[in-house]
Amino acid sequence: MRANVATDGPGRAADIVTMARAMLAADGRADPNHVKGYDYTAIPEALARRDGITRCLSFKGTKRSECRAVLADGGRVAVVFDIGADDEKPATWHGHTVRDGDKHDVWPLFTGPGEVVGLYLKGHPAEKAKARRSG
Repeated sequence: MRANVATDGPGRAADIVTMARAMLAADGRADPNHVKGYDYTAIPEALARRDGITRCLSFKGTKRSECRAVLADGGRVAVVFDIGADDEKPATWHGHTVRDGDKHDVWPLFTGPGEVVGLYLKGHPAEKAKARRSG
């Protein structure tokens, strides 16, 4: 289950996973213990939280060395490449395997430790131009 940025605040992740498990338990058709949480974060410190959420650090064009350190430690980093939707992603980023994060958003199922979740640049032309300027 992707919490979608709600996990950046301390304590929220456990509440989200607990709520999802409770809903499944009430429904009775699925095992609530199978609920796993995952999300992207731009906050490196959030990667160290032990709250049941698997996080992927979002590369924002800065702190490249920090992202490389996360990958070297077996973490995952999401990188947006300045390519179109139909373009092929690069095979590696700083020596780390790139997996296509645009095929589906459940990256914990198809990426391994130290791998990059590759995404293409999305948005309207003005949004893309702003993203290119900001890195």
